[in-house]
Amino acid sequence: MRSLKDPCTEKMQVNGTPPRGSGAFGSVASEWHGQIKVAVKRNHATTNYQDIVREASFLGKIKHPFIPCIYHCDYDRFQNKAVLKMQYCGECNLVEWIQASLESDPDGTLRLAFMTCISSALVYLHSECRIAHLDVTGDHVVVQTST
Repeated sequence: MRSLKDPCTEKMQVNGTPPRGSGAFGSVASEWHGQIKVAVKRNHATTNYQDIVREASFLGKIKHPFIPCIYHCDYDRFQNKAVLKMQYCGECNLVEWIQASLESDPDGTLRLAFMTCISSALVYLHSECRIAHLDVTGDHVVVQTST
């Protein structure tokens, strides 16, 4: 998930909440679904709807503690966009968290633990799911320090 400023990201809001970020497929914002906060991903108009459906179908099968799960995939006919609702776990992205934790984690112990978790998720995607994530950056990794 990138923190890009583009027209799609700036205009999209979900229940009045500004988007958290934007990537190749779309923009992500948070929304309340009943009493559960979820991440809502809407594809850009240029993204093929079938690509989103494939992504949702695939992600729905992934079972790893450090990879968010998909709750629901739908199509918004009014905006002509696919909508993915998934587990919300975005207190901040990894870059923001590292910058904020420099004083509280001077020896890097906690940062090393987070990198171990990220590595575990990437190994799982590669070895079990046969996927190579080609755009792993600190902006694309969400961090949730509380459970």
